[in-house]
Amino acid sequence: MDSAEDIVIKRVGKNICLYQTRAVRLREFSAEDLKYFPLCYLEKYISSFELQKIWDKLPESYKQSPILKLNLPCYENYNKGETQIDGPPPPRKACRECEINIYDGY
Repeated sequence: MDSAEDIVIKRVGKNICLYQTRAVRLREFSAEDLKYFPLCYLEKYISSFELQKIWDKLPESYKQSPILKLNLPCYENYNKGETQIDGPPPPRKACRECEINIYDGY
């Protein structure tokens, strides 16, 4: 019989394999399944748009991660005509104005 730890490890592996092979989009996972994705995996491999689509399903502990917050798209400074005119909004970590605010204690 599998221990609780073994069950979690199998579920994490299955979820990540399904996502990496593009068999399932990240937004198709339930909140229950998303909690089995390691936070470091989400911080490193998930694009800003994918992250935005699953934000409401993430556990509260994940939403407190400063790195995840910086990976969200920056709609505050998007298309103001000053820093970016066309294209998708950059993640907050790549937005010049957000970067200035972060260092000012934002």
